[in-house]
Amino acid sequence: MQKLNSLTHLREEQKNALMLWLILTLAIAIRIYKLGDADLWYDEVYAYFMTTLTYGDITRKIFGEQFYLYNILLKFWVFWFGMSEFSLRFLSMLFGVVSVPIMYKIGKLLFNTKVGLIGSFLLSISPIHVWYSQEARGYSLSIFITLLIIYFFIRVLKESKVYLWIGLILSSLISIYINYFCFYAIILTSIALFLRRYKYIFKLGLVYILIIISGFLLLAPSLIRYISKLSSSFWVSKPNLGAIGITLDNFNIGYNATPGVYFITSVVFFLLFILGVFFWWQDRKKVLAFLLFCIFSPIIFTFLISQLIPIYLDRNLILYSPFYYIIIAAGIEKIRLKSLQIIVYVIILSSVVLCLRNYFTYNMPAFRYHSIGVYVKKPVEPAVDYIGKRFIEGDAIGYSGPVGSTISYYIQKKISKNIDIFSFVILNKIGPYWKNFKGKYLRGYTQNRCVPIFLDNERSSERFKNKKFKRLWLISMTWSRGNNLGFHEAAIREWIQRDYLVLDRKEFDGIFIDLYGRKID
Repeated sequence: MQKLNSLTHLREEQKNALMLWLILTLAIAIRIYKLGDADLWYDEVYAYFMTTLTYGDITRKIFGEQFYLYNILLKFWVFWFGMSEFSLRFLSMLFGVVSVPIMYKIGKLLFNTKVGLIGSFLLSISPIHVWYSQEARGYSLSIFITLLIIYFFIRVLKESKVYLWIGLILSSLISIYINYFCFYAIILTSIALFLRRYKYIFKLGLVYILIIISGFLLLAPSLIRYISKLSSSFWVSKPNLGAIGITLDNFNIGYNATPGVYFITSVVFFLLFILGVFFWWQDRKKVLAFLLFCIFSPIIFTFLISQLIPIYLDRNLILYSPFYYIIIAAGIEKIRLKSLQIIVYVIILSSVVLCLRNYFTYNMPAFRYHSIGVYVKKPVEPAVDYIGKRFIEGDAIGYSGPVGSTISYYIQKKISKNIDIFSFVILNKIGPYWKNFKGKYLRGYTQNRCVPIFLDNERSSERFKNKKFKRLWLISMTWSRGNNLGFHEAAIREWIQRDYLVLDRKEFDGIFIDLYGRKID
C-alpha cells in the first residue's frame, strides 16, 4: 500500500512538473512572438541611448532614477547580443518568463500546487504582462524582483535558514536600485517580520531592515532630487477614484480590450476573487490578509500620493498584480463543478485571445483612460525609409517636439549620422513637463547634430531661417496612434507653411511626412 501511495505521489509530481513546463512554454511562445517586429518608441529609444554610454556616465546621469540597475544590465546585455529591436527587448522577455516559475512557487507555498499552477498560468497569459515583457524597459525585471522578495520572505517565515535570509536581503537591496515601487514590498515584509513573535526571526528581521536602510541612505540624495523634479511638474494628471477600478481592469485583461470584454472579465475576475477570499479565509486568514495588503496598499497609497504629486500609472502598479492573480487562482481552485470551471477557463482564454490579437495588430479599441501613459508602437522605420530613398544632398530633416526622439534614432540608423536635424518646439503650446526640459531631451537622445528650434522665439526662428538647406523634411507624429495631428504638431506645420512650399506629403499610420522647399521671391 505504501509503495502504491509513493508511486501515485511520484506520478502526481511528474504531472505537475509537466504542467509547469507547458505553462512555461506557453509564456515563452506568447512573449517571443513578434518580439522584434515593432519599431522602438520613445522610452525604448531612451533605453537604447543608455546602452551607448559608459557605465560611469549611466551612473552620473540616472543614479537614483527608475531602472538604474536595469540600464546597467541592458548595456551589458547588448555588448554580447547586439542592439537590434529583438535583442533590446529580449532581456525583458526573459524576466517575464522566469517570473512564471517564481509565481508557481509562491502559490504552492501559500496554498497548494494547483493554486500555484493556475496562478502561474494566469501570469503567463496576462496581456498586460505580455505587453511589458515585450518592451525594452525595466518593468518585467521589477515584477521578477518583487516576486523574488516575496518568495524569500515566505520561505524565511517557514524555515529561517541563513541562505534564505541572504536571498531576501540581496533581492530587496537590488530592488531599490531598479524601481521605487518595490519599496512597498520591502515595507510590507518588514512590517510582517516585526509582527512575528519568534525572537530569532524578529532579530534577523531587524538586521534585514537595518541593511535595507543603509542601502537606501546611499540612494537618498538622488531620490530627493528625483522627487523634487517630479513634484515641480509631471505629465500624469491627478487620478480620481475611477482610476483604481481601471487598474484592476488592466490587471484583468490589459490595455487592448473592447468595453464589452472589460465588463465581462471584470465581473468574472471579481467573482473569482471574492470566491477565493471567502472559501480560503478560515484556513488561510493570515495569508489572505498579507496578499490583500500586497495588492491594495500600493494602489491606495500611490493614489493618495498622487493627489499631491501625480505619479499614478498602472505600469508601476503591475508589480503587485501577481498577488491578485493568486487569489483569483485560489477562487478557481475552489470551484468543484468541472463544467463551471471549464466555462471560467473558456471566458478567460477567449478574452485573452481577443486582447492579444488586438495587441499584436496594434489595435487599442478601448477608451483612452484605460491606457494612460501607454502608446501603440508606430511604423517609424518605413517612414524614415521613405525619406531615405528620396533624400538628396543638401536636405535637412525636422520633427515635432519630444516625441521625435524615435525619429532621430532611426535617421541615424537608416540614413546618416551627419544630417542636419531640427527639433521644432513651440513652448507656449506644449505642457509644463516638457517646458522644464527645454532643449535637453528635445534634442533627441541619439543625435548630437539635432538642434532644438523654438519657433515662438524670434532669435531661434531666425537662426533656423538662415540655415543653408535646399529642402526640409518635416516628420510629425503624436503620442497616440491616429489620423489627426496634435495641437502642437499642427501649429508647427502651420508655421513652416507660411514660408515654405509643400512639395510632397505622405502618411504612415499616424506619422505625417511633409517635404518643403524654399519659396522663391
